[in-house]
Amino acid sequence: MFSAGFMKFFGAQVALFVFVFSCSARAAELPEDVFATVDGTDILWSEYQEEFRKEMRNRFYHGYVPPEEMEAFKQDVSDILIEEVLLAKEARDQGFKADQQSVQDSLTAIDKSNQEHPQWAELKEFWLPSIQNRLER
Repeated sequence: MFSAGFMKFFGAQVALFVFVFSCSARAAELPEDVFATVDGTDILWSEYQEEFRKEMRNRFYHGYVPPEEMEAFKQDVSDILIEEVLLAKEARDQGFKADQQSVQDSLTAIDKSNQEHPQWAELKEFWLPSIQNRLER
C-alpha cells in the first residue's frame, strides 16, 4: 500500500510530533514558537525540528531514532543548537555579523531550488523564517 520510504518518513514525523508535545511542561514558560532561550537568543521550534531531521538523516540510515537512543539524541540536538547560539554570540562580540544581502540571496536560492517540490508553497512559510533566523545569527 505505502512504500518503505514513505513509512520511514511517516514514522519519523510521528516521533517528532510526540517529542514536541512531550516537552510542553518546559515550553509553558516560553512563547509558543520558542523551543529555548539561550543567553537572550530564542531558538525556535522550527529550528529544533530542522536540526532534529537533519541529525536523524545523518546518524540513522533507516530514518528513525531507536527508542533506547531517543533521550540522548534529543539532548544532542539541543546541544548542537545551544552551541550554535553561543558561537554566534562570540562571533558578534568579536565584531562579525551576517551580511543582509547574503542572507537574502541564500533565502532566494533556497526558495528557487525548491519550487519544483509539490509541497514547497506550504512548507516555505514554516521553513524560511527558521533558516533566516539561523543565517542571521
